[in-house]
Amino acid sequence: DDGTPWLWKGETSWRSYTNMLPFEGRYKDYIDLRSEQGYNAVQSIVVSYINGDAFWANEGGTAFALTGDGKDYDHLNPGYYQWIDRRLAYANEKGIVPIIFFTWAQEFVKFDDEQFRNFTEHMVARWSAYNVMWVISGEYNEVYSENGLPPDVYIQHGRTIMNKDPYDHPISLHPSGRGSSKEFHSQEWFGFILQQWPIEYHSHIVEDRVYGKPTINGEYAYADWHDNEDVRRGAWDIFTGGGFFSAGFFHTFAPDKGGWDLDANMREQEAVMTCMNFIEHTEWWKLDPHDELVTNGYCVANLGSEYVVYARDGGPTSLNLSDVKGTIDVQWLDPITGEYSLKEEILGGGVVNLTPPASGEWVLHVGGSFDAEAPAPPNGFALDKP
Repeated sequence: DDGTPWLWKGETSWRSYTNMLPFEGRYKDYIDLRSEQGYNAVQSIVVSYINGDAFWANEGGTAFALTGDGKDYDHLNPGYYQWIDRRLAYANEKGIVPIIFFTWAQEFVKFDDEQFRNFTEHMVARWSAYNVMWVISGEYNEVYSENGLPPDVYIQHGRTIMNKDPYDHPISLHPSGRGSSKEFHSQEWFGFILQQWPIEYHSHIVEDRVYGKPTINGEYAYADWHDNEDVRRGAWDIFTGGGFFSAGFFHTFAPDKGGWDLDANMREQEAVMTCMNFIEHTEWWKLDPHDELVTNGYCVANLGSEYVVYARDGGPTSLNLSDVKGTIDVQWLDPITGEYSLKEEILGGGVVNLTPPASGEWVLHVGGSFDAEAPAPPNGFALDKP
């Protein structure tokens, strides 16, 4: 939290703290691959209702002591959390920030307030020394409709986490399908907006950015579960809305659903890598949505300096470069193949008409240096003598 821009490049492995991903094997292989591919954030659940109480176990045993009635929330099993310790440390070593989902809505309601407070306090005390982020619950808003609970049930726990975390890690909540956690934007403890929108990715990001919080679509599409093209197209739609995304691949995000195959969906994996690599080489932290500047596609821009336009359906576009003085570089990217055109120069100062070098989906990069680096954090402070 030193002011250095940090580009969320997220991926999803909901079961990575369980026996589905043994630490010596699947877990390390998975983290190694995602680190090599450029990801720096992975979403995982600590404990949930899915697949029954005994499913939430790893090398150290189950998350809680089990009784004939299910989990005993007054007696967590230290061994389970010790093996999560190892996973968090390894992820950090590989440059990945674990996005720790404490639980899921249907499990959340099984705790009473004191039990859940104790649970969160234990995790914050245990893991706040790691580079992590907190998500109180997945699909949190289902407790409104299914259990008649108010938002206050989460607000109290958000405050607890904030007060107990000495390092002020960002805190959020994850909504159910076709939703956003923007309702908490004014809460002091709330750090970033999570969405789950499988449609109209771009417009929903733009809509939520007005609250002044980083906005991430945490579940926009899973390869081999949704339309595979949307894994790529959604990433570009979200970026050009000024947001961030967490990708997902059916054969790694939940092995109990899609099996386990790190090499599956390689076309989609490479397409997301192309998108992330492109973003990394822009001054993305200065780019804001400016769709009004183009006649075709979505646009983010730092006016006068850098513009990125994405058109999922291809075709020519016009771009308003009134803020550009003199000439500016132009380069095209095929987001499917990852191939770039040669750079050209065009004259700014007005509206320019641009035709892509090939048919189909394209990305246009105008200006920028394509080797941009986020500014370094402060390296020290000086105290003025009286």
